[in-house]
Amino acid sequence: MTELVDIYYEKATLLAKAMELGGHNGHLPQELYHSIKLRSMQVADCGPCLQLSITMAGRAGLSKEMIAAILKGDLQDMPRFVQLGWNYADAILNRTDKIDEYCREIEIEFGKRGLWDASLAVVYGQFYPILKRGLGIAQSCSPVSVLLEDLAVAG
Repeated sequence: MTELVDIYYEKATLLAKAMELGGHNGHLPQELYHSIKLRSMQVADCGPCLQLSITMAGRAGLSKEMIAAILKGDLQDMPRFVQLGWNYADAILNRTDKIDEYCREIEIEFGKRGLWDASLAVVYGQFYPILKRGLGIAQSCSPVSVLLEDLAVAG
């Protein structure tokens, strides 16, 4: 961001606004929002970005057990919104035939605004890893598999 301010101030100002939007759960419960964002970030395969999202999810009130279940995809004992969020993000990112079903479920529960919030959570889960790759600065990104190994050891 510092580099962008120096070379392209106008874009930096716009990006700062976009960054604010990316951290806002809007009309969604924290469990739903963060399960979407964590799954999206996990698919983007950037360990440091995912670690930051894990920290943000913890600060928003998600338990370590819930976060670990989201990252492992082990959702059977998780609350409905955690399952819905993970399944929604996974369906979108893997282009499965369940996308419409999950979109309808979110829209029925939270309205069009909630569906926008959910969709934006998927986008922002991908945003920073893709931006870093596009700038050629993703060399410092360790794969998510390294982070999951660390979590397993810490568990």
